[in-house]
Amino acid sequence: MPRPNILLITTDEHNFRALGYNGDLTIRTPNIDRLAREGMVFNRAYTTQPLCTPARASLWTGQHVTTHGVRGNIYTGLKEGVRAGAVTFSKVLQQHGYETALIGKRHLGFEQEADIGLDHQDLAESKFNFNPPGMTDDYRRWLAAQGHSNAEITTWERADLAEEYEKYYGAIRFPLEERFYVDSYLGRQAVDWLSAQHEKPFFLWLSFCSPHHPWDPPAHYDDMYDPADVVLPERRPRELHHKPARQLDYLRHLGRGLPATTRDERRLVDADHAYEKLPEDVQRKMIARYYGTISLADDRIGQVRDALEAAGLWDNTIVIFTTDHGDYLGEHYLWFKGCSMYESLVHVPFVVRMPDGRGAGQECDALVSLMDLAPTFLQWAGAPDPGTFDGTSIAPLIDEPGRTLHDELSIGSSAIVTPEWKYVYNRGEEDELYKLADDPNELYNLSGREDLAAVEENLRGRLFERFGHG
Repeated sequence: MPRPNILLITTDEHNFRALGYNGDLTIRTPNIDRLAREGMVFNRAYTTQPLCTPARASLWTGQHVTTHGVRGNIYTGLKEGVRAGAVTFSKVLQQHGYETALIGKRHLGFEQEADIGLDHQDLAESKFNFNPPGMTDDYRRWLAAQGHSNAEITTWERADLAEEYEKYYGAIRFPLEERFYVDSYLGRQAVDWLSAQHEKPFFLWLSFCSPHHPWDPPAHYDDMYDPADVVLPERRPRELHHKPARQLDYLRHLGRGLPATTRDERRLVDADHAYEKLPEDVQRKMIARYYGTISLADDRIGQVRDALEAAGLWDNTIVIFTTDHGDYLGEHYLWFKGCSMYESLVHVPFVVRMPDGRGAGQECDALVSLMDLAPTFLQWAGAPDPGTFDGTSIAPLIDEPGRTLHDELSIGSSAIVTPEWKYVYNRGEEDELYKLADDPNELYNLSGREDLAAVEENLRGRLFERFGHG
């Protein structure tokens, strides 16, 4: 049999629950749901850090964030990114006969970055323009060639959109035609690339920019969801008063203005009133527009599938769907990302569709990580393991979904997840302990309970032993 093609599809900042196959009765994601029916659904998949650049660095290198050393996003001023000399799965694939390509968001940094081994790149470096001064990406060059500037799509800076942008916290209709939207562009580019002749087996990462904030669907998708149909997440009254102080501070900061702007002149919202800062109709509108960006990406995934089938490639292509990390999406009264290790941020959707039908219609509850994808890709391709990975191939789980891959996973250096528990070390603040089996929404922090002291001490000890806290 010929070596398989590998297609990795990722969305960006995608809440685990916001998919039809995961039980959301409002959102429409028929193409991703079809992949889930035809493939294996991994119910306990995690990112290595709930930030774009560190998570993507783990995916490329197969390493935990404490190994590859990328801790922050590229806009932090730290110029984070995978450094020269790093071993990436794509470089190994390239060296062993694969054509390798990335279409979409790369987000790995720009200074001293590694040759990650790509034969083709068509880049859209996020909805925000993270390109260094004097540089741009393929999407913005194309946009300019069509007569549109980057300023036109920078909705958070447009004075004519400021009132609506502020009211809905960056959930706003895309101001141009649908074809100019970043993920519409990426879908077309992927279809064109897949429709071309490929003499080698290929790896393609199609990296969408949605549903990352701003939540800005074009007209058709902005009208797709009635906010009245949106179901708000389960929350507990004054929940954050019983959690680490930084979480309540984050909620209070959300109440003073927009994450995409700096409004230091606004006073923080009083803690007792922070929960009511966003009216429910505003929250529903925000989620409806978040859903709209996902449905647009889902439609493009359907077009990519059609292109693979038309090119006769579908029956020899492994497809993986996941995301780099999640979004609060109103869970715990919070929005966007930051300051915690809640499941809404670190638990990610994860589907694997094998062309021979193995694993179809099955679910796997084993703990898996984004860093497991690099060794998995090499095993599927018959390429050698370079010996630099922290991750473990998930390939055996396709045939034996009940086996254990990891006894525990570390998220960053502050959280440890087991099949039953999550412990979060918050230096200088109250720690967190959740029994995920009983409290999947993490509403009740069990840290400090005498009857669970042994459990918490054991998890803390394992985390400290690995990362040297204390």
